[in-house]
Amino acid sequence: MALTPNFTASNSLQSPSIITLTDTSTGSDVDVVSRRVTISKPFGGYLVPSGTLTNYIVWAYANSSISINAITRDFSINVLVEWLNVDDDVLYFKDYDFNIIPLGELFNYKLIQSQVGQPNITSNITFYKNKSLLELELDSSKQAVIMGGDILAGQQCIERALSLKSNYNNY
Repeated sequence: MALTPNFTASNSLQSPSIITLTDTSTGSDVDVVSRRVTISKPFGGYLVPSGTLTNYIVWAYANSSISINAITRDFSINVLVEWLNVDDDVLYFKDYDFNIIPLGELFNYKLIQSQVGQPNITSNITFYKNKSLLELELDSSKQAVIMGGDILAGQQCIERALSLKSNYNNY
């Protein structure tokens, strides 16, 4: 039976710098001996763990999951997984676009906590305007990637959200 390549990616608020990939492929191919992961940023370049000398990460075929500590900030990314033979020839590949925005979402949650802890903040129009803009940019980033497969547009939304986040005095 031939291999039908597939994988999932996840990221959590508890470990925002880590992306976990899980191989969900079906079938098998005795020629596959390893996998290679390439995480591309929308404006060029790659995300790899510190100390990695290549633009990819080797994923041992014996391991069904891999946790990659390479997320340094919020990104819209393309993740390419390649299934390789003993000569490092690509036998199969699969790629997906993902939105990794835990830092923006953590900041948004802190703003929600401010709303609960400071009841008078509800009368601060600047707070609500900027919080609403932050939520809009985070949601727009998700929509650009999920609906349009557009990591460039997703990243542009993230950049605007990061700008809102960095101007904390606006809240």
